[in-house]
Amino acid sequence: MEEIQIKEGKLEEIEKIINMPGNDILFETPKSKAEIEFVREKLKLHILHPASRVLTAWLEDTLVGFLIYTRDERKFKAFIKKPRILLRTALKIAFGFYGYNPFQLLRLFKRFLKRSSQLPVEGAFPLPNAFLVAYATHLNWRQRGIASRLIAHFLQEAKANGVKEVGAWVGTENVASLRTLQKFGFEIKGRCSSPSPMYLLVREL
Repeated sequence: MEEIQIKEGKLEEIEKIINMPGNDILFETPKSKAEIEFVREKLKLHILHPASRVLTAWLEDTLVGFLIYTRDERKFKAFIKKPRILLRTALKIAFGFYGYNPFQLLRLFKRFLKRSSQLPVEGAFPLPNAFLVAYATHLNWRQRGIASRLIAHFLQEAKANGVKEVGAWVGTENVASLRTLQKFGFEIKGRCSSPSPMYLLVREL
């Protein structure tokens, strides 16, 4: 297999991440202006905040995959709810950066609340402090071990930074992602039924 390089994500690479073929994990609705602006803002926050990381996989100048994780989910959630972040978002809404479709804005607002609040887990189980947020592979480069390379790098990096346990939310119907994470030692520890059915997977480092 060609040499894949894993690097730290940069602000100037956000457009490549957004436009990478096969990048559906960050979008819950078709790629409207509102969705793209929302994802662009969230990627900026993940890249800029020290409690979060974006890893990118490259084949020469081609982005072939990425992975997002938080080293400290609580710190990151507190950060995105700071007044200056909320004010900037409110101004963007007021000036039409997210469009003027009230139903779409409501969906985005619900996504923000879901991301910045504790999801209810069925059964008593303490949530890990670090989370694998999302990962995706270029549409033309799947089944070549890129996702596995990214996950392995993420686990090694998290452990080196003192993380003891990592979690991941995976849709109950996302069999491929479940199998991939279980291959790396993640175990199903709980389930969340709202806003959509998901498993809570956890791995100790």
